[in-house]
Amino acid sequence: MAAIARKPFVARLRLVAGARPRRPEPALEKATGKLTPVGIEAPPYHLDYGPSQAQLEQIAVPQLHELGYTGKGVLVAMLDVGYYKDHETFAHLRVVGERDFVMKDNDTQRDPNDPNDYSDSHGTLTWSTLAGFTPGELIGPAYQADFLLAKTEDVRSETPVEEDYWAAAAEWADSLGADVISSSLGYYDWYKFKDMDGNTAVCTIAADWAAKQGIAVVVAAGNWNTDPNWGHISAPADGDSVISVGAVTLSGTIADFSSRGPTYDGRIKPEVCALGVHTHCATRGGPNSYGYASGTSLSTPLIGGVCALLLEAHPDWTGWDVREALLQTASQADHPDNTYGWGIANAFAASGIQAAVPALTQLSLDEPAETSNGVVDPGEVLHLNLTIKNVGNVQGAGQVVLRSADPYVVLRDSTVRLLPLDPGQSADLRSAFEFVASDSLPAGHAVDLTLLIELGERQFERSVRLPGAGGYGLSGSVWDFGQNGPAPHAAVLARPLNGPLAATQVFFADAHGEFSFVLPAGEYAFQAWAQGAVPTHAVRALVPQSDPGSLHLSIFRPSLGLYPPKVLKSDNRIKVQLDVDNRGSGPLFVSVSAAAGSSGGVWESSGRAVLWRDLDEKALLDLSELDAQWDSTQVTLELVHWRKPGTPELLGWKIYLDLDDSADSGDSLGSDLILQVTQEPAAVTAYAIVDSALRLLPDLHGEVSTSPGRLYVRLPVSVFQDVALWVPVRVEAQEKVGEEYVT
Repeated sequence: MAAIARKPFVARLRLVAGARPRRPEPALEKATGKLTPVGIEAPPYHLDYGPSQAQLEQIAVPQLHELGYTGKGVLVAMLDVGYYKDHETFAHLRVVGERDFVMKDNDTQRDPNDPNDYSDSHGTLTWSTLAGFTPGELIGPAYQADFLLAKTEDVRSETPVEEDYWAAAAEWADSLGADVISSSLGYYDWYKFKDMDGNTAVCTIAADWAAKQGIAVVVAAGNWNTDPNWGHISAPADGDSVISVGAVTLSGTIADFSSRGPTYDGRIKPEVCALGVHTHCATRGGPNSYGYASGTSLSTPLIGGVCALLLEAHPDWTGWDVREALLQTASQADHPDNTYGWGIANAFAASGIQAAVPALTQLSLDEPAETSNGVVDPGEVLHLNLTIKNVGNVQGAGQVVLRSADPYVVLRDSTVRLLPLDPGQSADLRSAFEFVASDSLPAGHAVDLTLLIELGERQFERSVRLPGAGGYGLSGSVWDFGQNGPAPHAAVLARPLNGPLAATQVFFADAHGEFSFVLPAGEYAFQAWAQGAVPTHAVRALVPQSDPGSLHLSIFRPSLGLYPPKVLKSDNRIKVQLDVDNRGSGPLFVSVSAAAGSSGGVWESSGRAVLWRDLDEKALLDLSELDAQWDSTQVTLELVHWRKPGTPELLGWKIYLDLDDSADSGDSLGSDLILQVTQEPAAVTAYAIVDSALRLLPDLHGEVSTSPGRLYVRLPVSVFQDVALWVPVRVEAQEKVGEEYVT
């Protein structure tokens, strides 16, 4: 070591500290939502931020979005654990490069086939907070920036080599032209507080070096304030050129866990704060999974995204310029302290842009008293009420123009002047816009309007959707018992109880599992469905609802577990009883038994498998039980079904059987055998699926019989060849409505 120290290019040598067990990360909070009664759909801004609106409003990001800044053209480097790139919220992003510094490859997503690969959960939280884009659910500050993804953290342990990975990633990011580094990692395990001086920790030296290259380096202050073994900021937040970020609540109060300053050498920390308590983000649970998480890990990417917006607005700025702009415009720039630093960041103020910006804070509809029902009806004369607030920083005047390309709407009074609005001031426009719905307005038709708001020297646009148009609003939610949470984007089926299957309408829930749609008056049966899940019982409901938002549907995800078989021997016969348990969720039950033996040297087998569902309420055509019995000659299928009395008689069935547990896509849904069953005449035809084509199985001597609510199909066992276990994946029924046959 002494020889190395004498080299002219070596400034200092320091022993590497030992390792400690991995520190636990802050627990992820599950997303919770609330039902919103059906009303006028119009977000305050041109983007629908959904649950992420509050965390962006706290740091004045929407104003920059309204002015057209999105992070476009800025290159942001994420340094974290790893990233679930398959999530829908990242689909729009451009990843310029990625590098896994731990596994030494170019893939930063977890590889489930590699037992040495590791989590990509934490990076998914941070990246989505900075740049996710799922309208109505999650939008990050810099959702059009370009990205470098670096995986520098090994969650299996906490070792000093991770700082080397961090330093290497910072150099890599600089070599590719990164404008911003956002990293929600921190280290202190092998340090003492005296090392938090901005010049000792490896990652701190690397972070300050990157900042001196002109990069805006944004790092987490740490979650150690209540840690009795530490209680300070962590590295690299102690750097003198970085932007360290603390965490506040939505009310602006510092989070109890958020690390405080000063550094060991007395400098104020953190620099700024953002929302780090119950921050909305994407999660690793699936490609459309969202939730809430807490920690400076979440407040940091919000500021990282702000830096990208500022660099887009000021391409000539360096990272140091961005840092100074944030500090000079934060909420307590005049009196910084070691709790909040310079305060909660203000992206709009830091940009230095002067503009009036409107927010649509209230929107309602006036209807004639005799037809007032919360929706647009044919021939109605309606008035739109709205409140516009100037959330900009200069006074603005102008006008609001109502437009519509809807052929069923005639606009009358469509323009209103706006008197000058000071920053923070609102204008209430009551009954200002009048329009008439056509007498030929179709039932269930939603009316789309556009508001053009001219404020100051700029024009802003808002989309408005009015519910109803001859129908009634319905709202509710879908719950996934398998995930124990909302069912995002689940399908909702609505069938009129007095109508045919063909009258069934399909709607979709939003990212929170909530739905809101319009139906004509009547009694309906509702049922929910989602990929990989099974619907529970159908629910009857009247439209219009007496209690809006009261319709709650559910799905479940069964997971059948097979216990060791019980084997009983008797003479030349062996009986096997299989206990199958539903270890997932939902009312699904299975029972299987089989026996085999020899008689005169000939082996024979028989058995029975029963799958049934506990349907508490039945309002649609539905299966409650599938019973299969077999012996050495034939297989008998018994389908127990329910349908509303008085509905058209069933004419036939299609039963799809999956003989090899495949999961191929397409109309056959991975099936290997399709049974076409007709009741008049009673007959069954079997088709094998070979290379995605149907092949008729000739000489099939099958039998069909029925009884109320039951269908029996008997087939020779040769149809199934040597297969002893098969699973139906879909059952279709056909009925006759008038002269039409409906499946």
